[in-house]
Amino acid sequence: MKPVSPPRATLFVAGLFLTGLALGSWAGRAAVARATSPYDGLDRFARMLTAIEADYVEAEDVDHLLDAAVAGMVAELDPHSRWMSADAVRELEADADGSAIGFGIDVGVREGGVVVLDVLPGSPAEREGLTAGDRILSIDGVGLQGLELTEIEERFQGARGEPSDLEVLREGWEAPVRMATKRDSIRIPATESALLPGDVMYVRVVDFQRHCAEELAADVARLQEQATTPWKGLLLDLRDNTGGLLDEAVAVADLFLDEGPIVSVRGRSRDEQVHRASSGAFPAEMPVFVLVDGVTASASEIVAGALQETGRARLVGTPTYGKGSVQQLYRNPDGSALKLTVARYHLPSGAPILSRQGLQPDIRVEPAPRSSVRERLRTE
Repeated sequence: MKPVSPPRATLFVAGLFLTGLALGSWAGRAAVARATSPYDGLDRFARMLTAIEADYVEAEDVDHLLDAAVAGMVAELDPHSRWMSADAVRELEADADGSAIGFGIDVGVREGGVVVLDVLPGSPAEREGLTAGDRILSIDGVGLQGLELTEIEERFQGARGEPSDLEVLREGWEAPVRMATKRDSIRIPATESALLPGDVMYVRVVDFQRHCAEELAADVARLQEQATTPWKGLLLDLRDNTGGLLDEAVAVADLFLDEGPIVSVRGRSRDEQVHRASSGAFPAEMPVFVLVDGVTASASEIVAGALQETGRARLVGTPTYGKGSVQQLYRNPDGSALKLTVARYHLPSGAPILSRQGLQPDIRVEPAPRSSVRERLRTE
């Protein structure tokens, strides 16, 4: 299942910036640790762990305690830094490839509750009868009302074949219904597209996963073949898109821009990295409007911000989420990892994406729910 991270979930892969994620190394940090006195406090930690292991009234799993200690330390940092188990790292990597383990539903937060935005064909959710617009009140007895997207995401995670009970409420039902379903392997497309009346092209970017830019370019080429009027206009839907791979965000923006900076990455312990446009594959005269909302974040904000600041597109919708930070993955031999915020990205003007403020749309409207748009497309 792919629930949504500002309200929808999209993750990263080691070795690549995923708005941003890169492979890290412990070696250099270890050298600093040996030379600085604050790390002397580790002796205190070791003494406490020894006492717990030897004298606590019940036997405890030491590895579990160590993981909990590290997780607690990282929790004192920003919301996007976290300790990841080996299973979580594997899921993150699968997500960047467009594959995942889940129920096969795309969810968003609406009025504090979890709403199904889409159901993948052939997925466990479709087999159980879930449809777009359903509200999921709880999972395995745990209520979801008022939770952050990251918390909702964690509730939906699990191993392939692992069952869960979903409490579902549908419009017209007098009471919620419990649905039992199991997680399974699912394939998530990077893009979805359709030709709207008037030869306007509609492309939704689901995730900035590998090959996203290639799929978007292929979608536009296919829609152009169907259209009677060339390059009438493009509606790029980035709603409910929480990000993905930085390289793919740059590649998507590059399709629209032929020169100048797209985004720069700046960190405390690294040189500034500037990503520039060079392609401009789409005609400059083609009108472009980008749909955004409060879930549009990270890689999505890179694309939306670059197109807005350069005057290439106008943003339509509501202010975006505001996630301008870059995470780096530091792996451990056991497969677990530390996902640490190491830099921030800046738009072509040099302005940062401010946390929880985001981009302001040029045309502020409350867009129709994406599920409603897609249902309309199916009938036209």
